[in-house]
Amino acid sequence: MGGRGGWLVLASTAVGLAAAAVVLHVDPPSSTAALDRPVLVAPGAPLPAAPGPDVLADASALLGGTPTPAELAATASVDLTDGVLGVRARAATADEAAVVARALATAAARRIALATADGRPANRPAVVIGEAEPRDAGPSPHPGTVLAAGALLGLLPGLLAAGLRHRRARPDAGSGRLPRSARDPVAVTRGTGNRHARRVAATMRVAGSVRGGRVIAVVESPERAAVSAAAEVATALARDGARVLLVEAGPRSPSSRVRRVADPSPGVREVIAGVAETDRAIRAWARGGIDVLPTGRSGPPLADDDVAAVLDPLRDRYDHVVLDAPGPADLVITVRGTRASVSEPSHPGPSGSRRPG
Repeated sequence: MGGRGGWLVLASTAVGLAAAAVVLHVDPPSSTAALDRPVLVAPGAPLPAAPGPDVLADASALLGGTPTPAELAATASVDLTDGVLGVRARAATADEAAVVARALATAAARRIALATADGRPANRPAVVIGEAEPRDAGPSPHPGTVLAAGALLGLLPGLLAAGLRHRRARPDAGSGRLPRSARDPVAVTRGTGNRHARRVAATMRVAGSVRGGRVIAVVESPERAAVSAAAEVATALARDGARVLLVEAGPRSPSSRVRRVADPSPGVREVIAGVAETDRAIRAWARGGIDVLPTGRSGPPLADDDVAAVLDPLRDRYDHVVLDAPGPADLVITVRGTRASVSEPSHPGPSGSRRPG
C-alpha cells in the first residue's frame, strides 16, 4: 500500500474514532450493577425454575412503578444458572443501578420461594437464597468497546478505498497505460477505446526503436500538451534499463488528459530564474522508473536557449532526456493520432551541431 493509501486508511480510522467519541458524549454508557445470590435447595425438593416475566412487574411495583416493566426488560436481566440467582441492572448512576438490582433480586427470590413451597412447613423451607450486595460492574457498553467498533467501522471503508485506489494505480501491462497518482510528479489519466490503445502502442514501438539521441523532444499533433506521449516514451526507454529524465517544458493545457504535476514548484522556471537548484527540482517517479523535472509555475512559453541551459549539465547524468515539447533536442518523436515517427530536428542543437545517434 502506497503512502497516500496509508494516509487514507488513517484518515478513515480517525473519522470512525471521532464518530464513536461523539456517540459516547451524546449517549454516555450506563452504569451497571451486578448481584449474584446463591440458591440452596433442600434435599428432595424440586429444582426451582428460572424467574419468569412476572418478576419484572413485581420489581417495578417495589420501585413505585418507575422504571416500568418494559423499561426493566430493556435494561435488566434476571436468570438462575448453576444454583446462582444472577441479576444485572443498568441505570444512569451506579447507586440507581444498585437499587434496581436489589428490587429485582427480591422479586425473583419471592417468586422462586412461592413456586417451590408446595405446602412444606415454614420452618423447613425448600429453598434458601443467600444474601448478597450489588457490586459495580462498570459502564455498559464499555467505552473501549464503542471506540474499537468506531475504529473498525472507519478502518474497513478506508482499506476498501485504498485497495481500489491501488488497483487503479497499477500499470496495465497489456496496454502500456500509465497509472494515475496525485502523489507522483506526473499523473496521466487512463485513456479509453481502440484509438487510444493504438496510439499508445505506436508511441511505445517508436520509443523502443530509439537507441541514440541524448535529448528527445516529443511533439503531439494537433498542438496540445504532449506530456502523455512523452511520459510513455520515457517509461518505455526506462524499461530497457536506461536512466531517463522527463522534462515538462511544454505549455499547460486544461483540456489535456494529463494533470501535469501534483506540486508545480519548483521546476524548470525556478531553475532558469536561479531561485531553485536543479537537484531540488528533480523528483523520482517510482512507478514510471524515471526522474521528472516539472515545469514550475505558470508563465509564458519557455525559450529554447533557457531550456538548453538547464539541460546541458544533465546530459551526462542520464542516458536520455525527454522533453514534452519542441526544444533543443537531438531527436524528435512526432505523434499524429495513432502514428508516431522519429526524425532529426530542423535546427542544430544547443552546442551548434547535432549529436549523432
